[in-house]
This record gives sequence, structure tokens and C-alpha cells, in this order.
Amino acid sequence: MILISHINKLFILLLLSIGVTSISHAALFDGWSDNQLCEWMDQPSPPRIIESLVNQRKISCSEGIAKNKPVKPLEPVKKVGEAANAFDGAYAFIIRTEPDDGHKNIGTAQLIIKDGKISVARKYRYLLTSSIISYDTFEGVIDKEGNINASFELNPIRHMVEPKTIKFSGSMEALQLHGRFDEIKFWDNETKKYVVDENFYTSFYDVIIDFKKENY
Repeated sequence: MILISHINKLFILLLLSIGVTSISHAALFDGWSDNQLCEWMDQPSPPRIIESLVNQRKISCSEGIAKNKPVKPLEPVKKVGEAANAFDGAYAFIIRTEPDDGHKNIGTAQLIIKDGKISVARKYRYLLTSSIISYDTFEGVIDKEGNINASFELNPIRHMVEPKTIKFSGSMEALQLHGRFDEIKFWDNETKKYVVDENFYTSFYDVIIDFKKENY
């Protein structure tokens, strides 16, 4: 540790004892190095003017040695959905399954993207395997990179099966959402409830939503 001379210490103690607290008097210490200030901060009861200067310089002291404090820059505040609103607009889409169960397309409608949220428009709705009310269950979000996560409750095949919520994922780059309809339960007239049919020829269906931007 660099030691301050006894004469300087006595002079400084005299100034501090008579109340060196104003800005003009504090200027006397402007030429001091950070380490010199930290030498005083290492004392049991450092003077308030020294503490003030240390805080102004944004330094921290450890055993009389100065260390600069890292200052994290403030990030700009963004509104909800601001990062994703570049994708705002209307998108025509079709729904299909693999295997196709006899129909390549089972539904059409219009996706609406607004401020990072995705919904289905009231017009242009068509669904072969379920009531079009199923479109009201659609929920989706999109991030600033164009990645999409969504969910949609429906029966995507032409059989009396129990509708279920399908989770979809996709992207604006692919212009496609993909989900899976599995654990398929059929209506059993004897038990009067939906049951799993182990003899059905497939255990799952891939459900695909293809979409494209509509131009007006």
C-alpha cells in the first residue's frame, strides 16, 4: 500500500476537521488518485468527503486498493410484441394430415398476426372433421426471429374420435406449423365413452398447417 506522508496526513486531517464538505473545498482532492482515496477508505471511520468522492468516481476499495465498478448500460424499454410486429398481417392457411385419411386438406381459414399474437379470423373458416367453433380454441405466439408456438383443439380425422389439444411449432421461414394427434380415443357405444382402439391401423397423425401471406 502506498503511504501518504505524515505531513500531508496532518494537513488533510486539519481540513477535514474544520468541515471540508463544499464543492469548492472538495476540489482540493480532485488531483488525488483512486488509490489515495482508497487509503483513506481503509480507515475505521473514513471522512464523509472521501466517501462522497469514491462514490462519484464509481470505484470500490479493497485493502486500500481501488477497483473500477462495472457499469451495465441501460437497455431500451420495448413494448409488448414490438420485437415481433414485423410479421403483422393476414395469412391464408390449409390444414392437412399425414396419413391423409382420404382427404388431403381438411380445413382452411385465415391466420391473423398482431403484436406477437396469432389468432384465426372469423371469415373464411372451413373444417371437414370438426365444428368450425374449434377455431376459437386456437392460440399462438411468435417471437422476433419468426418462431411460432401454438395450440389448437380439434379432431383432425374422419372418425368419431375425441378431440384433443394439439401443440404446434413452426416458423415464418418454413411457412408451416407441425403438430401430432396421438393417443387416439374412439367412441365406444357399449361403455358410452372414448377408449383407445389398439386395432386401429395407425397410432398417430401428423397435422400440418401450411400458410402464406395474403396480398391486398
